[in-house]
Amino acid sequence: MDVVCLRTFSVAVAFVIMLTGCTRSPSAKFYTLTPLAPQETLPSVQKAPVAVKVMPVTIPDYLDRPQIVTQTGTNSLKTAEFNRWAGSLRNGISAVLAENLGLLLGSDQVSVHPGIGSKKVDYSVNMQVVRLDALPGDKVFLKVQWIVSPGQEGRGPAPQTRTFSERLSDSSYETLVTGISKTLEQASREIAGEISGLRNEKSDK
Repeated sequence: MDVVCLRTFSVAVAFVIMLTGCTRSPSAKFYTLTPLAPQETLPSVQKAPVAVKVMPVTIPDYLDRPQIVTQTGTNSLKTAEFNRWAGSLRNGISAVLAENLGLLLGSDQVSVHPGIGSKKVDYSVNMQVVRLDALPGDKVFLKVQWIVSPGQEGRGPAPQTRTFSERLSDSSYETLVTGISKTLEQASREIAGEISGLRNEKSDK
């Protein structure tokens, strides 16, 4: 009888251990967006650094969550429970945009509002992410609108609307996040070009 009980107990313990191993959740991975590397920027020809204030970027509500959101169909999305942003995606986009503009414009006076930065502001940038479609193994598609306005007025010409895309070499989340950073790089170059053009027009007057 003792032998039977011992065997039953052993089987029960083994079953519990097996269940514990099966129900153990994988650990989450965290990702951040990356700005341009200094060697990827063009040398600045501006004589004096331009002061730019990047206003907080707005993003669609469905993207404003810790999990990375990918597109699985025309009208369907998937949240990756174990592949997450290391911080706020909205704040991450704002920070990368500001850092990219600083590098592209050759200025150390580009900052995100509110925050530490020059009291004198030459231009402010308001950007809205209209769409950010991430398709693992395929591409990243970014649609943004922005306004570059003089000073901190927040008013300027009609918004610029542009779309950018980046092909993905594989279906990993690492590659996908890099692709998102690359589309933000493309947008940053367009905005930096607009600021440089406005500054040149101003100096010619």
